Parts: sequence; C-alpha cells; structure tokens
Amino acid sequence: MGFYIRQALGFFLQIFPCMVLCVLPWDEEAYRFRRKWTLLGFGTAAAVLALAFPLPLFATAGRDSFALFLTANLYMLTSVVLCCAAYFWAIRENAIKKLLAVNLAGVYAAVQFMLVNMAAPFVGAGTPDEVYPPAILGLFLGSTAALFPIAARMMRHTVRCYLRQTEPQLMKREFLWVFFASMAYFALLIFYNTTVDLHYFSGDFWRILSPPFLFAAVVLVAFYWILLREAVRRKEDYERQWHDEIQQLQYRRIVRDMEKTRRMRHDLRHHLGVLYDMAKQGKSGDLQAYLSELLDRTAQNETEWFCENPTVNGLLQNYIGRAREEGVRCVVRAECGDLPVSPVDLTVILGNTLENAVRACAAVPENKWLRASIWVVGGSLAIQVENSCEGVHPARRGWGYRDNEFLPAGAFSSSRAEGGMGLQSITLAAEKYDGDVGFRYSMAAKAFTTRVRLNLHPPGREP
Repeated sequence: MGFYIRQALGFFLQIFPCMVLCVLPWDEEAYRFRRKWTLLGFGTAAAVLALAFPLPLFATAGRDSFALFLTANLYMLTSVVLCCAAYFWAIRENAIKKLLAVNLAGVYAAVQFMLVNMAAPFVGAGTPDEVYPPAILGLFLGSTAALFPIAARMMRHTVRCYLRQTEPQLMKREFLWVFFASMAYFALLIFYNTTVDLHYFSGDFWRILSPPFLFAAVVLVAFYWILLREAVRRKEDYERQWHDEIQQLQYRRIVRDMEKTRRMRHDLRHHLGVLYDMAKQGKSGDLQAYLSELLDRTAQNETEWFCENPTVNGLLQNYIGRAREEGVRCVVRAECGDLPVSPVDLTVILGNTLENAVRACAAVPENKWLRASIWVVGGSLAIQVENSCEGVHPARRGWGYRDNEFLPAGAFSSSRAEGGMGLQSITLAAEKYDGDVGFRYSMAAKAFTTRVRLNLHPPGREP
C-alpha cells in the first residue's frame, strides 16, 4: 500500500503543477468552459492518471530497474501528450500563445527534475525498486513548495501581461528560435531519460549530466524572462509615447487657440470702430450685414468643445477633427467631468478606439460615419464608438469569429503588416478598473462597434 501511495503522489506532484501553470496566463473568456470547471477537470484528470500510474509498475518493481523506469517514463510521456491535447482544446486562444505557456511549464518541470537528480545522492535515494521512494518523494515536495510559487507568479503576471498585449505574428518573430531551442532541449532530455539505464537517481550518469541540463534549463528561463520583460517594456513605452503625443497635440491646439484669441482681440478694436461709425451714420442695413458676416466668421473659427474632462475632450478634438477632414459624418455625445481614471489609461482606451475608428472610416469609399458616446452611468464610465467599416480580420486560430456578436480582442487580428496591439491594449487598460470590453462587427450594416465599461470605484482602489 505504501508503494502505491508514494508512486501516485509523486506522479501527481510532477504533472499537476505543470497543468496549473499552463492555464494561469489566461483570462476568463479564453476558457471553453468556466475557469473553475476547467481547473477542476484538469485536477481530476491529473488525479486519475496519478492513481493509475502505479498499476503498470507492480509487474517490474524490485526485479528489473530499467524496465521499471522505462515503463514509468513512457506512461508519463503518454500522459503529457494527452494533457496537452486536452489543454489545446479547452483553451480558446491562439496556438502559438498556448505553445509558449506549455514550453514554460516544461522548463519548470525540467528544472525541478534536475534539482531532484542532483540532490538525490545526498539523501540516500539509491534504490532501483521504486520511481518515487520516500526520500525522492520528499525532494519533489520540497522543490514544488520552493519553485511553484515563483513560476506561478511569473505565469500569472509577466507572461499573462505579454500574452494579452502581443499579436501571434510578433510572437513568431520574437520567440521562434527560443521555441526550437526548447524543443531540442526537451527531446534530448526525453531521449536520455527513456533509453539509458538510469540505475535510479544515484547513478553516475545523471550525477554527471544533471548540472549541464540544469544550467541549460536556467539559460532557457533567463531567455524567456528577458524577452517577455523586453516585450512588455516596449509596449509600456509605446503607450507612454502615445500619451505624450496626445499631450503635445493638445498643447499645440492650445497655443493655436491663444494665437487666435490675440488676433481676435487685435481685430476686435477695428471691428468695434467700424460698427461705431456705421451706427453713428445711421447705416442700419450695412450694420446688420457686417454683424452677420462677423458672427459667421467667429462660428467657423470656434474650437469645438465636447466635455469638461480635459483628456477626453482633447482626444475627441484631435480624432473627430481628423475624421471630419476625411469627410466622415460624426455624431458625438460626451458627458463626463472629473473621473477617477488615469489620463494614461483614458488615452490608451479612447485613443486606440478612436484611432481605429478613424482609420476604418478612411478606408470606406463612401457613406463614412462615426458615432461616439461617452457618459457616466451609476458607478461606471461607458464608452461606445460605432463606425463604418468595410471588413475585419478574424483571428486565424483560437477564438471563433461570429458575425454581429460582441467578442474579445482575441477574435480579431491586426490588418497592419507589423502587427497591431490596439484591441489588446484597450482590454488590458480596462481590466485595471474591473471593466468589460467587447468588439462587434456587423457584416450586414458594415459597422464596427467598440464597447467599454470601466468601474469607477473598482475593488482595491480608493473611490
């Protein structure tokens, strides 16, 4: 009975943390079923595989160590393949992104395996009778307790942030060589672990090879970490640069308005003098015509004002102005003042939304229109932008595209050759405020809609 429990528990400790790491980077909408049911399903599958693991080992335990470990490794390899197939089906995301999560979980497993191999001779684990004798089981328990929280934090924060913000095309360019290096590493590790007589962990073979394999795994982790952090940093720099550009646009607009005001003051004295002379001479007809022309000219030069919030107003002035220059009919409703939302986040959300709308309208040959609504309702800020649009680019894999339904950012891919991150940036910024984001394209109406709701007092933020 003790043999059975040790083998089942050891197998569970090796496979279940890796399954959890694979699902940590994804948001709720990426799951084919609800998150808790998916995690429960993976946990149940890991438990069933673990309970069945000792059964094929009983025939060889204590008689043939090579057959024992070959059977164990083949069983584990088959289980990993089945789990990966279930994972790729249960998560509705791009295959390249899912492959990145699987690779990182595999690197975690390799690091843990090598650390256990290196520590095994020091705890007296040199027995060929079991895959997981008590000492080795203790090493797996200790290594899981030490490594899993670190790996889980990396997957839930750094990797999750990167996967939200990047396009599959960018991932192919940035991670292709790391993918190949990881695959070569795993293939070499599996080859040695399934074809060489291990004589268990105390054998000289693994005592010699474990340090180089561990070093290679650490190098892979370092490469992944550096590339992920660099990708996130570039995205943050991009958002800051965009915000700075918006501020510069607002500054230039303010300077132009001040120049207009100075010119109007200078001209005002002249206009008052002319009006005074006409009134003094009793030329009422000329006076009315002059005033009518002056009022028309003033209305043309007046800067449009949308709302009291300076960030929202500046963004609307810039993008609605650009849209009207493109011949787009614009209808804007903006009712918001001071908001407990960072100007940077507002710029990312509304700036990306309006830029995408203006670009889509510019590509429409005729009947160009744009409707923007921004208002506060209850404790939420609601943003809805609708615009004419000739077509969209559904994601090739992952989320299935459905016409005239609100979908997450993952259902669409960028039309830019260099890859775009606008929809992902909107989603990421909205999630800071416990918000909801949806994107819809109607083929019949030739219209694209972006809908954003921000909780103005999300949990963990001061109201």
